[in-house]
Amino acid sequence: MLKSLRDAGDHTVYTAMAAMVPLKSARDPGYALETTVEASVVRFDPMITDELILAYVRTREGVDKAGGYGMQGLGSILVERIEGSYDNVIGLPLRATLKLIEKVVAVADDEELLGGEAEEMGQEELE
Repeated sequence: MLKSLRDAGDHTVYTAMAAMVPLKSARDPGYALETTVEASVVRFDPMITDELILAYVRTREGVDKAGGYGMQGLGSILVERIEGSYDNVIGLPLRATLKLIEKVVAVADDEELLGGEAEEMGQEELE
């Protein structure tokens, strides 16, 4: 696999994320949901030899990694450049995750505000 990544030129690392928060109202579906996908392009150094790849594989560092290499460790020697989020390549894109959480919480806050206004309006009508 690592030889294929080296020979292919660029490869893209994708991370899909979803965040949800329950809403106080009974409005269907009962929760706010936001999703996003982060993409980062990684290029292996085309000058990396088969012997170096084999030596890296023997370290077993990449056995539990989706792409077979650990960018945050010895696997960084294989990489020439990254376009996009470094955090995405090693696991979780932190900035994109924070933006997603802020977005879903904002939806929930808006819903709570609307629910509170609706309750106040209902009480005014009763008086």
